[in-house]
Amino acid sequence: MNNPVTTVLKAIGGFFVKLFKDSAPALEESLRSFVSSDVGRIAVDAVVWVAANIPGTATDDEKKNAALAKLADDLKAAGYDALAMGKAKLSWLVESGLQALKEKLV
Repeated sequence: MNNPVTTVLKAIGGFFVKLFKDSAPALEESLRSFVSSDVGRIAVDAVVWVAANIPGTATDDEKKNAALAKLADDLKAAGYDALAMGKAKLSWLVESGLQALKEKLV
């Protein structure tokens, strides 16, 4: 007899696999569009700066905080109000920049 929980989990898993497989091209196009924007380029630059300037022995939190600080400074220098964006949006920008680099979209 099949366990109903296992059956439900398999169905949900299958749904998400199909959802992400079907949406992958659109997600990639959105990320390409993001990194070609002014803010996207600034986010990618912040991630690149961290990779070049923060020691490999730094923790992930230290690297993320350095990227957030660099991003906020660079956004401010470019005329954006990074403070109004808030930490969640800045974190999303850093993560998007990181993913674009990992996927070799820049």
